[in-house]
Amino acid sequence: MGVVYRRIRHFVRGAFSRPSRPGLHLWFVFAAVLSLAVGAYLRQPQAQAAGPADTITVKLSPNSIVANGVSSSLVTATLPLPLPGQTVVFSSTDSGIRFGPTIDDFNGTYTATLTSSTTVGTPTIIATSSWMGQQISGAASLTQTPGPAKNITLSIEPGSIVADGHSYAIATATVTDDHGNPVPTDAVAFSSTDPAENVVGTTNGGNGTYRAAIRSSTTPGEAVITATDTSANLSVSSELDQTESPGLNQTVTGSLLTLVSAEWTFQYTPVYTMVRRLVVTGVPVGSSLLVGCHGAGCPFSTHLIVIGASRGCGAKGRTCGTDRTISLTREFHRSRLHVGTRVTLVITRPLWIGKYYAFTARASGPPSVRLACMAPGETHPGVAC
Repeated sequence: MGVVYRRIRHFVRGAFSRPSRPGLHLWFVFAAVLSLAVGAYLRQPQAQAAGPADTITVKLSPNSIVANGVSSSLVTATLPLPLPGQTVVFSSTDSGIRFGPTIDDFNGTYTATLTSSTTVGTPTIIATSSWMGQQISGAASLTQTPGPAKNITLSIEPGSIVADGHSYAIATATVTDDHGNPVPTDAVAFSSTDPAENVVGTTNGGNGTYRAAIRSSTTPGEAVITATDTSANLSVSSELDQTESPGLNQTVTGSLLTLVSAEWTFQYTPVYTMVRRLVVTGVPVGSSLLVGCHGAGCPFSTHLIVIGASRGCGAKGRTCGTDRTISLTREFHRSRLHVGTRVTLVITRPLWIGKYYAFTARASGPPSVRLACMAPGETHPGVAC
């Protein structure tokens, strides 16, 4: 195919560069094209393969876009020789990339607008031209980058360490955009509500994960570990338990304190805070979860959920699973909690030590967190337990 294109180009240019009588140009071009086409048909395969093949030049503007399903780039294909009846088709190695109509600029170039997929990577954009049953093609690389961070999760391994001042746990924060693509370029910091715990060795894994080592203090109890993405104003927290000695077992009256845990993610601005995720896990059957919200932007004032053996529980026919996991994320969907607004979670069960969480929205920072116990029959956290 490359030989055919080069010879046609030679004849066509020669026809229009030589002085001749009017009216003979088109006959000359037609004869040249017909001759070369017949020659290409009769030529043996090994003769066709001789010499380098002509290729299409493909350019992207811009050549780097965000993988969010809406960003676009203009792709331009320039043919080595424009010929009547040619067509150009654009495609990609990423099946999620979409192409608009191909426009013939009538000067050997063809353009189309492509729309990004939602997958980060470097897909190849291909332009293919067909003429007289044969094809030539060209390609260019497109870079699809992650969007801004929208989600952050936190895991702590192990979830319980000895309060000896020497034990360590590893906190891992994972940052992704709206489509689950890892965001590897943000700044993430870790902190603890136990001021004697030491956060050391913070590292960026380069793949959307950020890690830090948490060295225990000498105070038994639970501390809240928070990972804050300062680039995107996102924070996520989880609990780390510090025991007095390895294998220490709590009594039955204190078992609820160990079983129940909460995970939360907030996005904050100078004016308000939004709940991105709020989940309570390990809640035994027979317990009650009282959710409170007090201040500007609250979607409700109080909401009680009773964990029963059946699927139905809570007010207005709400359901909570018997797997002891309760998601409260939808309760705060799109709610903008103004500075000073407080969200509380109180988990209780008769004769058991309960748990109390309080989150207070602050300006330009993650909410302050208070974690306390609830003694049986008490109405104030941290008293008699």
